[in-house]
Amino acid sequence: MGNFDLVGNYFPIFFIRDGMKFPDLIHAFKPNPKSNIQEYWRVLDYFSHLPESLSTFTWLFDDVGIPQDYRHMEGFGVHTFTLINKAGRVRYVKFNWKPTCGVKCLSDEEAKRVGGDNHSHATQDLYDSIRAGNYPEWKLFIQTMDPEDEDKFDFDPLDVTKIWPEDIIPLQPVGRMVLNKTVDNFFAKNEQLAFSPSVIVPGIYFSDYKMLQCL
Repeated sequence: MGNFDLVGNYFPIFFIRDGMKFPDLIHAFKPNPKSNIQEYWRVLDYFSHLPESLSTFTWLFDDVGIPQDYRHMEGFGVHTFTLINKAGRVRYVKFNWKPTCGVKCLSDEEAKRVGGDNHSHATQDLYDSIRAGNYPEWKLFIQTMDPEDEDKFDFDPLDVTKIWPEDIIPLQPVGRMVLNKTVDNFFAKNEQLAFSPSVIVPGIYFSDYKMLQCL
């Protein structure tokens, strides 16, 4: 049936809700075109005109903004997709990955020290853990919603700048992922893999949210 390429982030939300703004977002994060130096004032200047980005900035500058490594990092599908069963019944769905070893993050000072010693520290930690038999594991949870209930909330469930509150739409465990083997040739077995978020598998489809049209 193929592979479902779930594009995600370690935040459950995103900066923008309009796909037309995506090229401008990328340009804001690029280095200064004159000096080729990346400057935060350019990023902040652009997003100061987008109030919907404020929620994501609270995550970015919170304690969870700098993950300690991949093993202690959550993953979120961000977008709202749909699940479709054999009978054709549709449910909105969000995907959430939770590390079984817990979430750990770095402070600014710790990040400077750790990144300064080894800029590949997260990859090193992942590789060493697998080789030592301490296999990283994430549990997969979903949140589901009947499309008929979409207008019953005080937020747009399809809006990627909004979170689905877990006390209202609880997490449901559906599976797990364990990394128990490293590849023998990273270039041949990893870099040459071909995935596309526009390719879906039976039972999963896009929602009507316009940000998904960027895929």
